[in-house]
Amino acid sequence: MSTALTDQAQSASSTESAPCYGWRFIRCELPDGTIKWEQAPLTYEDVLHPEEGDQVIHSSLHQRRWHYLRDVFERRLADDPTAVVLDDVRIEWDIPDLKPRRTPLRDC
Repeated sequence: MSTALTDQAQSASSTESAPCYGWRFIRCELPDGTIKWEQAPLTYEDVLHPEEGDQVIHSSLHQRRWHYLRDVFERRLADDPTAVVLDDVRIEWDIPDLKPRRTPLRDC
């Protein structure tokens, strides 16, 4: 299912001028009170500062590079019990002017 969504999102992005980084669903209340969910494209800023439920797409090349780097980092840090390798994690720093960030292995 994720492959179909990725292929669909990539084909949609080829017809638009802006790159497609992914999407999020926005809740819209219509005048009659019904709820409609609209799919909105993510910007690069959205990828850096994600909201829960955002769907970020990646190429197969990105996935291969990510797996390689994760394995390198995990092996390099294997003897350090205080180290952890994170992936696809939103980090809230608890600093007033610093927005939450996604872990840095996202290069979109």
